[in-house]
Amino acid sequence: MLSMTGRRRLLGLLWLACLLAGALCLTLDQQHQSGSGQVVTLHHQQTILTLQMTDSGELTRCDTIEVNYADDERRRLAAIRRERPVTDVSLSHMLDTLRRCQQLDTVRRRRRPQGQAAELTKSGDHWDASMLLRGLVPGTKWCGLGDTAEGWNDLGTNAELDRCCRTHDLCPVKVKAYKRRYDLFNWGVYTKSHCACDQEFYRCLKASSAREADSVGRLFFDLLQPQCVQGRVCEPDEPADACLERQKAGEVAKTGLKFFDQPRRYETAPVTVSAGAGNYD
Repeated sequence: MLSMTGRRRLLGLLWLACLLAGALCLTLDQQHQSGSGQVVTLHHQQTILTLQMTDSGELTRCDTIEVNYADDERRRLAAIRRERPVTDVSLSHMLDTLRRCQQLDTVRRRRRPQGQAAELTKSGDHWDASMLLRGLVPGTKWCGLGDTAEGWNDLGTNAELDRCCRTHDLCPVKVKAYKRRYDLFNWGVYTKSHCACDQEFYRCLKASSAREADSVGRLFFDLLQPQCVQGRVCEPDEPADACLERQKAGEVAKTGLKFFDQPRRYETAPVTVSAGAGNYD
């Protein structure tokens, strides 16, 4: 019989297989019946993601909670677990699921009346890259030094661009400006996200039809050139020796994470980050 740890790993693999096949699946341990469907909550590090689905398994809504501090993370998870199970997943699993949630945004926009959809895709105000350094890109709630959104489903009028920034802001593994996390201290004025999240941000901007996407990409990757967090984060049920670097005898074990100067530039072809930077399973 599988142990609880083995069972969780098996469930996680089954879930990821369903995502890659283009479908969402549920297990008895993961699903929670609501009045009009099923609710699944996933967790990885600083991101808690709740999915609402119909009884047939169709994704209808996504909601996220960002937990940047360990105490807040424990408190939020404890509150949710009193209502329904929470499944701990890998970083790649979480990013794949967030991408599915982005696809749900696209479906919703297509279903809106033509006039309303057009209004949501135009940014209206003229802007330049210097405006982003001072705050938010006009028409967005997520693109800038901070955000003004009330949650995952709160996008600005320039929703096409905003959804790329939203997913990047909600990267599960990051170190905030002037904060310590994962044995790393970020002395920079910008958040440093996991390299996998920066890669996803690059992909989203390149695929976006928003006219400002290239300007945001050039500013982030060419001008700011932020470091990213490289390496794999320990899973809750993983033996410490598998993901921690031990220094000299008697020293506290440290994570294998480090800041990485990524070579990617926005206007050039995608660059493959060196070994380890994108290894996040």
